[in-house]
Amino acid sequence: MAKIDSENSYSVGVKNIYMRRKIKSAIGISISLLLIWLIFKGTNWSEFLKAIQNINYFIIIAAMAIMVFSVWIRAIRWRILISKVGNVSTKDLYKVTMVGYMGNNILPLKMGELLRAYAISKRMYEVTISASQMRNLFIFLNHNR
Repeated sequence: MAKIDSENSYSVGVKNIYMRRKIKSAIGISISLLLIWLIFKGTNWSEFLKAIQNINYFIIIAAMAIMVFSVWIRAIRWRILISKVGNVSTKDLYKVTMVGYMGNNILPLKMGELLRAYAISKRMYEVTISASQMRNLFIFLNHNR
């Protein structure tokens, strides 16, 4: 009988985890849809479509290539800076750097920097938020010379 109770409690726990994930996803999707609606609610769609048709795609593709290269270089720089603490691949650091930029674009007060440090700490446990903050302090001190 005890075995059945433990199996039931396990399945209830798993169901609760899935239910929480579904609720979090529903809340996230709802917030995203609300923000998209707020952004586009006063849009003149004929002008918007005309602007989309007149885009110079070469410039867009060139800008994207430059951005990818720039972030890759920054990931290499960050790998060099944290090499004493631990070893993380440039590919992982590239992803984490992009997450940080995304956070800087949507969160206030450059919170993307903390998001980046959190993301790298998930990939490599030896690197902590303080390592990223030391890097930021270094940049700040060198910038204010």
